[in-house]
Amino acid sequence: MARLRSTAENRSAVGRLLDSDAFAAAAQTSRDAPAETVRVATRFRKRQVILDDSATDRLERLTDGLRRATGTRLTTSHALRALLALVEPAIDELGLIRSPTEAMYLPNNAPRFDGERRRFEQSLAGMIRAAWSARRV
Repeated sequence: MARLRSTAENRSAVGRLLDSDAFAAAAQTSRDAPAETVRVATRFRKRQVILDDSATDRLERLTDGLRRATGTRLTTSHALRALLALVEPAIDELGLIRSPTEAMYLPNNAPRFDGERRRFEQSLAGMIRAAWSARRV
């Protein structure tokens, strides 16, 4: 034979849901809660990026480092968006930086142009570094 439970703490989840006193207390709490912030829907755009092995390794190390630091399962997209947010203050400054001669010629992505491509990308990194330094002053 089933026993009648005498206290509210011992009631089942369904019993608590049907309890009008518990509902009134929950409704009162929600009225006292701060207003919810307005959220704007973010539009995501999928982009394809071609990376060589060393760039892939660096991006994976960045993502893994952020995962270890945060204890979350963040994605490469999270890591890349964070990196873009980091360099954003220097983006406007890039237009004022004088381009080195290595950055004036866009190399082919074919494997036989690896050396030219690496020099080009290093010169771009130098430009970003210079823009970052100029922005922080």
